[in-house]
Amino acid sequence: MAGADNIDELKRRRDALLRELAAVGDFRPGSLVRIKRKCGKPTCHCAPSGDPGLPGWALVRQVGGRTVNRGVPRGALVETRAQVAEHKRFRDLTRLLVEASEVLCRARRKLAGTRGGAPQKRGLRDPLTAAFAADIAAEIDALAGSRAADGTDFERAGDGGSPAGAGSGGAAVGAVPERRPR
Repeated sequence: MAGADNIDELKRRRDALLRELAAVGDFRPGSLVRIKRKCGKPTCHCAPSGDPGLPGWALVRQVGGRTVNRGVPRGALVETRAQVAEHKRFRDLTRLLVEASEVLCRARRKLAGTRGGAPQKRGLRDPLTAAFAADIAAEIDALAGSRAADGTDFERAGDGGSPAGAGSGGAAVGAVPERRPR
């Protein structure tokens, strides 16, 4: 049956994306930008007011609607570039995975509709739909198990998902920061 072969091929593509996503290394969001900064020493050539400062690099990203700059030491520049590139790869892979999953879901629905009969209103009575639900549940369990194995607490977002108990007691994702009176 041509439809089932198509679904098998779509599943293979999705599974390949999941394997590639699992192989993603350390990554950091943001962009590397060239900056000029004064060193602070009064006798340095960068101290006069007309001098723009010493060249350097910073990792710039948005956190909670605000721009955050983090200086990058020269010795860590190559590693930071690789981490920023890995984040771009992660974003691209997740986008492709979502697209592949959408296509697979549409193909399964189309195949279920071509088998004849009205779709069931309650439950997973179609064997193909039930099998798909079982596959997705197994994938979610596998992904959640591999993430939780390192002690990551996804309920705590204020510290960027650090291991449980190591957080700074940060606010939940999407929480508005408390304003302090002036």
